[in-house]
Amino acid sequence: MNLSSTNTSFTIPSGEVLCPPGSTGNGSCMCDWRVQIRGCPSESAYIENLYLVNTLACFIVFIMITGLLIWRMAVKGQGLISKDPLKEMGILRPKPLECFLLLNIFHVASRLLYSVCLISDFISSTTLKEVLHDITFTISLASLAIYLIGLIYTIPRTHIAAQRAVTMSSEDRPSIWVLRPQMIDAFAFILFISLLVLNAFALISGYFIDKNNIKMAETWITIHYLGWSFFCWIIIFGILYFGKRLINIIEKHIQDTKGYGKVPSSKLRNLEHGLTKLRRIRVLLLGDLIFFAVASLVFGLCRNFILTYSPVLSLFLATCWVLIVPLTNAVIITILAYEINEKARMPTLRPKTTTTFNQSRSNDYSTAHSNMPPNYPSKPVRNNQKDHKGITINLELKVSDSKALEREQDFIDSVSQESSDSIELVVNPKHHQPSS
Repeated sequence: MNLSSTNTSFTIPSGEVLCPPGSTGNGSCMCDWRVQIRGCPSESAYIENLYLVNTLACFIVFIMITGLLIWRMAVKGQGLISKDPLKEMGILRPKPLECFLLLNIFHVASRLLYSVCLISDFISSTTLKEVLHDITFTISLASLAIYLIGLIYTIPRTHIAAQRAVTMSSEDRPSIWVLRPQMIDAFAFILFISLLVLNAFALISGYFIDKNNIKMAETWITIHYLGWSFFCWIIIFGILYFGKRLINIIEKHIQDTKGYGKVPSSKLRNLEHGLTKLRRIRVLLLGDLIFFAVASLVFGLCRNFILTYSPVLSLFLATCWVLIVPLTNAVIITILAYEINEKARMPTLRPKTTTTFNQSRSNDYSTAHSNMPPNYPSKPVRNNQKDHKGITINLELKVSDSKALEREQDFIDSVSQESSDSIELVVNPKHHQPSS
């Protein structure tokens, strides 16, 4: 039976039509636009056009994200997994931006295919449509969770580099609490298992709709979207907290770098550009997450009212629900592409000198040492760790050992070089071999 055909009672073998009491058979009945287009008396044309726009938007964004990820990995040499030279990471150590882009490629591609299936009426089972719809957004939520995990890992590495590079006295060297690697791995495991549980809720609700048990289906849909809202809020607070900590550390590092002296202006611009990019993308991701957290909560609690009595609110929610992710990705890619263009226009500053590498390092050390406060302590390196749901980092350097400080300066330079290439590693302790 063709789902686009209608009769006096709007009975559809697959799907659910919600009508106000006493209005069965007229044009006021509506459908759940998440999983159904055909057979909706009042909004079928609008929803179909909405999914057509989504298909085109997803196709364009898919090409843009794929091109950006290829550029970052093939041209810039970025990877998907962070290196761990300081041995402070757990099993899961993603590069936040690269893994975020990769998972969003899968999300946009799956949304494109799902839209095509709805428009063509290729899938008749509501159970399958509920599961596919949920999986597409599960991938998007997983990309944000991966971004959060990478952001958490970035904080201690950035803090260590900034403290080594600039801070000169133990009094000015604040402690920072960070999650232990085991805690991050456990958080990631629980989060991804929870996403599978949400997919199971979608399967159960779709099953009851196919069985025409609408009361049970509504109960499971409510549980399903309350769960979605709960996990969205977890990631929101995580990005707010750890993102703010990271931004504060980078701001302090930039301020100290300006006062440190003899820092190339191009390096300072790279740090400031990276910080600006981090702030903008953080705002976009938070806006995306807050919308889905609130929309899931409202939809889970008031689904029948929205779909039955409020067609304007229903269509507005449908428009945002369907288009917000591809539009957010398009804005993020535009920000990154603008930064790439700005970097291409920046002149590369290379000092014209015949000084050897070792002489240059020695001069850098002498300059850095001359800028140190008189009360800088000559104490050996100490790494005090306090095992209390985190790590308290407190590093002290021994200035009497010039070779150790030269190696430290090499470390700092490699950190700053990496800063312009990756939003999530504005200061990244990644060792590079120097060239003479």
